[in-house]
Amino acid sequence: MQDDGSVLVYSREPEVDLDALFVRHELLARRDWDKAMYVSGRAYVEQQYGESTYVAGDHNGLGLEPAAISGVYAARQILKKLPR
Repeated sequence: MQDDGSVLVYSREPEVDLDALFVRHELLARRDWDKAMYVSGRAYVEQQYGESTYVAGDHNGLGLEPAAISGVYAARQILKKLPR
């Protein structure tokens, strides 16, 4: 749950029955990202998308440890770009 009370719903399926998940709901936005849920098999999600966009999380391996490693990597890449 987000700070404003909203909930993010992730699905590998393009259509989600929100009525099956919530008593009441309002769809605020929808984003399709074909690589967002890849965490198994040969799939690999890049972590750097351009000069200023990084993905940090457990997108290539579920769990706290992959998320921490991913976050440390992204932070180090960003810190390298700061003026000294």
